[in-house]
Amino acid sequence: MSSARLGDQHACPLPGHGLTLVATASGDVLINALCAARVGDICACGAVIVAGFPWSRHRADFFGLYQAGV
Repeated sequence: MSSARLGDQHACPLPGHGLTLVATASGDVLINALCAARVGDICACGAVIVAGFPWSRHRADFFGLYQAGV
């Protein structure tokens, strides 16, 4: 699954929106020094990201879930 980051382009499927940017993202998970976008983050056109992987290994390690196999 590909990843989106703050400022990455988003091709919005909503009529009239076209290309826009990811406007909100995580403050503690980085991908190549840019904040990682998550389900629930918002694009500049107002669209909400509704699909993606539900957790990152970074976050799971923080809570000790990765080692537990969750």
